[in-house]
Amino acid sequence: MQGKWKAKGWVLVYLAANLLLFIVLLSASGPVYATEPDNALKIDPGASIVKIEVRSFVYDYTKPWSEPRVQASSGTGFLINKEYILTNAHVVSGAKFIHLSRSNQEREFEGEVVFVAHDCDLAIVRAKKAEFYHGAQPLRIGQRPELGSEINVLGFPIGGDRISITRGIVSRIDMDLYSHSQIDQHLTLQVDAAINPGNSGGPAMQGAEVIGVAFQSLRGGENLGYLIPPSVIQKFLVDVEDGKYDGYIELGVISQDTRNPVLRRAAGLNQAGLASETGVLVTGIMPGSSADGFVRKGDVILEINGHKISQQGDVDLNGSRQPYSMVTDNLQNGARIDLLIWRQNSQQKLHFLARPTNVIAHLRQDYDNPPEYAIFNGMLFQPLNANLMRAAVSAWKDRPELLYRYSYFVRAGIYKQVDEDVVLSYRLGDRNNTYLDRYTRRIVSKVNGKAIRNFHTFLSASRSALDQGQKLVLEFRGEDVPLVITADADAESQARIQQFYGIQKMANQNEK
Repeated sequence: MQGKWKAKGWVLVYLAANLLLFIVLLSASGPVYATEPDNALKIDPGASIVKIEVRSFVYDYTKPWSEPRVQASSGTGFLINKEYILTNAHVVSGAKFIHLSRSNQEREFEGEVVFVAHDCDLAIVRAKKAEFYHGAQPLRIGQRPELGSEINVLGFPIGGDRISITRGIVSRIDMDLYSHSQIDQHLTLQVDAAINPGNSGGPAMQGAEVIGVAFQSLRGGENLGYLIPPSVIQKFLVDVEDGKYDGYIELGVISQDTRNPVLRRAAGLNQAGLASETGVLVTGIMPGSSADGFVRKGDVILEINGHKISQQGDVDLNGSRQPYSMVTDNLQNGARIDLLIWRQNSQQKLHFLARPTNVIAHLRQDYDNPPEYAIFNGMLFQPLNANLMRAAVSAWKDRPELLYRYSYFVRAGIYKQVDEDVVLSYRLGDRNNTYLDRYTRRIVSKVNGKAIRNFHTFLSASRSALDQGQKLVLEFRGEDVPLVITADADAESQARIQQFYGIQKMANQNEK
């Protein structure tokens, strides 16, 4: 018995020793790192990350006369210096009241918006009391992360009051639509870290540096989130250094690729010495843009700021192919742009300064102003802008000309005719406007024989005529018979319509 026990005891000691050796080896060389990964989080989140709670106004563009409803929402921000907190524009858009707090603080502080950039979905807010900044630690903006590198996304997503940290990798770097404005495209970082409501405005970190700002996710895409990269962040921060935000410049070139061999021959691109793989054909120029007055329709752009443009319209930027517009996307107002073009069978160099244009301003969502509208004889007129289109597009499927003019405003050259279209969007039923539905959802072209360019000229001409006791003769695109509104009918129906529909103001015009 004693010999057997000794043998079994030796076996147990042997097994225990080998098991201990296995555990030691696993701890030293397995996935439980002995040293911290380079991209591990190296900040105190409680000192830098800010929860932002907002009460904002939301307007109903289908009933533009109604009072705005108050919406409660929340997001995230982070300190970038001793005073400023960076977040998303959509977090604080239309804000009437802002509360700021860090997780290591016992109370909330009132905040205010300093700068808003709707075209790149960034904003800066600050606390109204210095006490908020006690113990705060600003974060440093780093460089664009490498494809496939690991990141940490910090924020206050809905469902809890404490900071959340999610991890993922950078899976794509590409130009994409910024959903806040519905029209602007800039560089984005796609990550497989979950970005949920409330995460917006929070930093994506590598070590102690911010490499992006969380701002949107893909509906229906599992764990697909998007970050605003450092280049866009830095462009915004430099822009506001003078105390105001100028916005993005607009190159203003409308172009098409030149992959078709017949097109290339017709444009003279088969000349000796001209690279066969380069060039985009200019099909239009936006008025007031950087290229206006320098680049012409029919030109072929071969290079932009030293970058060769392929037939498809992309360039090599830091080893990846990107649309050529990205070369100038982050330029500040007044920066120099250099083009090499093909014009009249010869190469020419062009130089001009970067500048913005307001020709597409109405195609961008407006979050700062109440809706513009006018009601004459119970007929509701509104500027055809992004807010109205978003609210009413489902009811306008039987008006293809309206959808076409909005969607192809630049491409079809509609901007040459008007600054923005004015639409008769709805009829508020009254005995003075029965049987006039044929005119609803149509675009006004003339007021008393005079062409209109925007809502302001429409409202001015209409008011002037009615105030003088004249009738309004409104012509519409796609409608042969004009709509006539007399001054007497408008005046007689006004009080009745206001009382029945609860309308305080029969018109609203924002200052430009």
